[in-house]
Amino acid sequence: MRLVAVVLGLSAVSAFAWGPVVEGGVMVVGVPLVERQRVFSGSTASLGVEFGDRFNHELAVEWIRLVGVNDGPAAAQALAGRYTFSVDFLGKSGFTPTVGVGVSVGRFVAQSPGDSVRGFALAGRALAGVRYTFDFGLSLKALVAVNFYGVQLSVAPTVGVGWQF
Repeated sequence: MRLVAVVLGLSAVSAFAWGPVVEGGVMVVGVPLVERQRVFSGSTASLGVEFGDRFNHELAVEWIRLVGVNDGPAAAQALAGRYTFSVDFLGKSGFTPTVGVGVSVGRFVAQSPGDSVRGFALAGRALAGVRYTFDFGLSLKALVAVNFYGVQLSVAPTVGVGWQF
């Protein structure tokens, strides 16, 4: 019975509250290369679609491009598919705080001179922020996302724009 209630709560979406979303921001993450841990910072961008009025489901494609910030040149990049479940406490009208969780799955490459790591990326995601939705459908978001790549942690403040039909 509890499982049915949870499934119904997570799948509750309005037939009219959906639309495209675009987000961009900065990210800082530690990546363990073969020789030692490296710190990277750079940009993140995503393009997707969001469904829901108070309980939201977002499917997006995310691209991350990072450069090393210590001890010489290094770079990392990733391309992933992402699902995020979020709750807009006051719905999609005016100002509302929002929190959410999600998962990303994709491929990554991290390189420095003489050292390269590539493979699959699986990340858990937690986010918190605010959203303002205008009466005509435009939605503006400011979020801070924390992503967990195994034991690695990234912090990504982002801003986003969406449209609700």
